[in-house]
Amino acid sequence: MAATYLALVNKVGVRLGWDALSQTAFNSPESPHDAIKDFINEAKDEILDELKVDFHEQEFALQLSAPNSTGTVTSTGANLVLTTTGTTLTESVHGTNQFWKIAPDEQDGWFRITAIGGGSLGIDTIPTAAFTNSAFTAFKDEYNLNNTVRQVKSAWVNDGPIDLDF
Repeated sequence: MAATYLALVNKVGVRLGWDALSQTAFNSPESPHDAIKDFINEAKDEILDELKVDFHEQEFALQLSAPNSTGTVTSTGANLVLTTTGTTLTESVHGTNQFWKIAPDEQDGWFRITAIGGGSLGIDTIPTAAFTNSAFTAFKDEYNLNNTVRQVKSAWVNDGPIDLDF
C-alpha cells in the first residue's frame, strides 16, 4: 500500500506541475509531498465523514484481561520452556493464540506464551540467562476485534482517547 500511496502522491504532484524534488514550485514551509499527502488524507476523511451508512461506524467495548503474577517461574536459559511453581495460569484463559505474554522480573523484556501445561510454559524466545523462582507478570496487550471491523478510527481508554494517527 505504501508504494501505491506514494505513487498517488507523485501523480497528484505531476498533475499540479510540482517538482517533487524541490520546493521552488510551492509557497509553503512544508514539502510538496507533505502538502499533497495532507490534502489526500483530508479528502479521504471528508468523503468517509459524508457516508451515512450505519455499518461504517460501530462502537463496542473490548473486555480487557487483568495481569496475572501469582507464583514464580524458572528457566535454564537453554530452551523455550519456563518451569512454573504456584502459578494460576491456565491453557483455557492464558493459552496459545490468546496473545498472552510473560515478563519475568529477572529478564529484560517479555516472552509470548505459546503453551501452558504440566507445570511449564512454552515461550517464543530462549531467555538470555538462567533464573530461578523469579516473580513475573503475565499480561495481555493484544486483542482480537469483532470480525466486522475493517479499520479502527478512534479508541478510548478510561477517560481519554488513544492517538491512532498512522
